[in-house]
Amino acid sequence: MIYFLHLFLRIPFCSDCVSRFLFGSAARTPNNRGANSAVRSTWEAAVDNSGTSCNSERDATFEEVLHLITAAALTIYPDLWGGDYSSEAGAALEAANGNCGWGYSKDYVDPSKNGKCTGHYAYDDRTCTKDCIVVEGIYWASLSYVGGLYTLDQAGSTKNKWLMVTPEEGMMVLPESVDNAIFLKKGSPALYDLMSDTTSEVHAWLPAVMIDGTYMGVPVKEKCTDEEAAVKWMYKKKGVKIKGTCGSLEEDTETNIAKACKKSQPKKKCLCVCAA
Repeated sequence: MIYFLHLFLRIPFCSDCVSRFLFGSAARTPNNRGANSAVRSTWEAAVDNSGTSCNSERDATFEEVLHLITAAALTIYPDLWGGDYSSEAGAALEAANGNCGWGYSKDYVDPSKNGKCTGHYAYDDRTCTKDCIVVEGIYWASLSYVGGLYTLDQAGSTKNKWLMVTPEEGMMVLPESVDNAIFLKKGSPALYDLMSDTTSEVHAWLPAVMIDGTYMGVPVKEKCTDEEAAVKWMYKKKGVKIKGTCGSLEEDTETNIAKACKKSQPKKKCLCVCAA
């Protein structure tokens, strides 16, 4: 499940502002506001999207799908991503709070109010306890790392909860004139290290670039001689593929394929093909 959803978030990205699902050309995507999602040095020049045709609304897919994957990751890799402050991610997020408090502990202080507290992450939601704080924090950190919050309007709208929207040192820190605003790599080196590794085994579910609203599955070819792959086969009739199970095959031969199809769908003529 983690691998499938990881593929969903790491799809190839197009650079044009064509029609997008629900929210059109969402401004959170660097590509859509005149930058290049894969070239971080282009992001700073595109923080002001007020003069573009980009939709200021957000595509919630990034957040909701990432939450789903995170829930799996914190179960499979609890020491690293677990939903409490003893995991590596949890400890980094607790440290990022400084003395700004949380809604659930009834001591929340707005981190964007200069001189009130020293943290970069605080959440004023009394229903959001430790596990929620960790899941939400992973989302904010990941979104910041891929440039999804690095605009004037996004930095302003999230400042009461997250002040590490600037991903890299040397970039203009947003939002301006907020003492606790800081770039992610300096504000939390631990979080930056966690988010910037998108290839190793326990990190491979993290996105490397910001989604752009164009969703397309990444085909995974499977060996048709493998018994496990065989149960994922599909049969087709008159050129139309219909999801189904062709059964378990010992060999990748036309005879075995025909037998399996006949057994699976005795009243239909079908041809089994390996799912692409």
